[in-house]
Amino acid sequence: MSGIIENLLRIKTTEMLHEKLEELECSCDRRAECIQALAAPGSIEPRPQEKGDDKKYLEALLAHLKLYDAFWNASCSDFEASAAAIHEQRQPNDDRARYLVGCSLCLGARHLWRKGDLAQAETWALLASSQADRLPDCSPLKAKAHIALALVKTARCDWSGADGLIRRAEARGPGDPRNLAAIHEAFGRLAFEKGDFAEARRHLALGLDLSQQCHDDYAQVEVQLLRAHLYYHSSEYARHDRLLREADRHCRDLGYRRGQGIIARYRGKMHLHKNDELKESGKAKLAKEEHQKALNSFKESLRIFEEAGDTADAARSHLSLARGYAVGCQWDVARAEYDLAEKTFAKVKDIVRRATCQITKALLLARQAEKDRKAPADAVGEAKRLFRRAAASFRKQGDRRHLASALFEMGEQYSKWKDYGAAARCLKEAIHWASDMQAERLAERYQSKERLAVSSAEWAKTLLEAKRDRKKAHLVLNSVSHDLGNMVESVIGFADLALKMAHSPCPNQEILQTLTSRGRYLESVCKGMCDSAKAGGGKMALERQTVQLSRCVSEALEIVSPLSHCQTVELTGKVSEEIKVWADEQHLKRVLVNLIGNADKYTTEETIKVTADEDEHEVTITVADTGSGIARAKQKKVFDLFWQARDYEERQTNANAPGTGGFGIGLAYCALAVKSHGGRIWVDRDRTCQKGEDPAHPERHGTVIHFSLPKSVETDGASSRPS
Repeated sequence: MSGIIENLLRIKTTEMLHEKLEELECSCDRRAECIQALAAPGSIEPRPQEKGDDKKYLEALLAHLKLYDAFWNASCSDFEASAAAIHEQRQPNDDRARYLVGCSLCLGARHLWRKGDLAQAETWALLASSQADRLPDCSPLKAKAHIALALVKTARCDWSGADGLIRRAEARGPGDPRNLAAIHEAFGRLAFEKGDFAEARRHLALGLDLSQQCHDDYAQVEVQLLRAHLYYHSSEYARHDRLLREADRHCRDLGYRRGQGIIARYRGKMHLHKNDELKESGKAKLAKEEHQKALNSFKESLRIFEEAGDTADAARSHLSLARGYAVGCQWDVARAEYDLAEKTFAKVKDIVRRATCQITKALLLARQAEKDRKAPADAVGEAKRLFRRAAASFRKQGDRRHLASALFEMGEQYSKWKDYGAAARCLKEAIHWASDMQAERLAERYQSKERLAVSSAEWAKTLLEAKRDRKKAHLVLNSVSHDLGNMVESVIGFADLALKMAHSPCPNQEILQTLTSRGRYLESVCKGMCDSAKAGGGKMALERQTVQLSRCVSEALEIVSPLSHCQTVELTGKVSEEIKVWADEQHLKRVLVNLIGNADKYTTEETIKVTADEDEHEVTITVADTGSGIARAKQKKVFDLFWQARDYEERQTNANAPGTGGFGIGLAYCALAVKSHGGRIWVDRDRTCQKGEDPAHPERHGTVIHFSLPKSVETDGASSRPS
């Protein structure tokens, strides 16, 4: 028996195996030596009965190391052969073998995620998680499974689910640099997909530092490529180019073919960008050279991925190649490349990339209709249909970043087609979906193009005006909350003074104490309004802790009950004492008070109920009332700042009707607070309606609002933060 195998057999626990596996995965030479020793004929022989599990453990280790090599060498056929061997070992009795099978399943989940097969990737990640549950110390493997599952959630635009999983992974593996590097990479991907580039930069920089500390070369390359992609999208081309050169050097040293394919594709995009700049400056000959370089780079990336059998990345290269041909007005070739890419994305059910493909194909048809007299007669109509189909896919996925970009592209084209009404509608919706940073970036993009039509210049102007209006709204909110807070402080001061001066027992003592406690709560609400104004529609500063939800609901009901508009309304909260969330307690209480108080304004009879359900990752809280309800046509606007269900004329005519008070701030605050926690808030369209709106149940009316928050993690019998 070789010395390498003897050393491997000395490993008896998963903790020791975790350390050894990290050492082998981070060193190409040691990994190759280990594979060679394990794969030698007769090296893995059946052991005596007392060592009966050693053979399965060594077989699982060999299969995992081969899988790891195939994963990073972009050899899909080798990877799938190794994955099949792993599947045969899914029920080992030995903990060491079980840990290795779980690690291999996590790696398989990442491979399937990379291919775009999200359903299978999720299955593999859940199988890895189930293997971890059967281990005495499951934390390292559970963390890997959470990260793999978070990547799937990110690809599906389930932001809160992904955030919760990454935080749980961080709680499972504190102090492990390699685990922390993977966590920061996952956070960086999530922030990038959400359009929060500043947050993405921060996490990716931390991930790169940690990867360098533990000498994980492959992880370094992955983070460098993601950072390069980020700088390209934020128009920082010099940094993008520098990172590509560094990543290319690392890929060549490691023989990492997939990385080289991605770099070739990114370089092609840079050549196309230079082509556009040279065309605008009238340097046609140099532009043509850059265009040819772009096509060559895209073809090189396609060749690398096809050799490796990587269909998903090959489809992305087909898409890039189609864009390159479209720039050169080679319409037929471009359409053929688009069709190949779209078929592949449809096959692997990659909805977001398929929608992106539809957008670029629509732009191709629009460009062809503008420049080519032989363009199909229905080219513009087909482009419009593709635009609408892609936007619908982004809406369904909840992908705000891609949806906002798609709507801006649509609006620009509608403007060129002189359909100014449709252009204005696209712009308005784009502003609604875009983050502040994304909106500014798109406005600069339109302003920088002097060749755009006047209508597009008007677009940029409208966008900037909308942003100024948004800033004015937050300035007004800040001013009002500050002045109101000062007045509340005066009321609390006088109430405290009256309590101190009152003779004991004082008949009004209970009233004064209630006034003081409610005043202090109102003071915290004013501070919350200031926080909202300072956030400017972004994220609030939170002080998170483990919060028992039932206690928070009870306190919120106690605050609202004395202020109820109608004493015949019953306020009830049915929440298990076991449910705990990871939240800022003050902000959570304000959200509940706002939602319950809002329900009370519109309800004159029956019940307002607060309930909660939990799953593995998050808690969903529901506030349901039997009030007048919200018209289905208006439900999309309920979380907009200063929006109210009743318009101005109706409030003036029926001044005493339920729901005529308020300023349209409460629900906007709720949306901001929940999103700052990484959760989501929405109106239940199936159960929210006005009387007569539901044909099946004409008497039904009322409003149901749900919001979700990350669930608190239980570790060693005690609650702890998931981040």
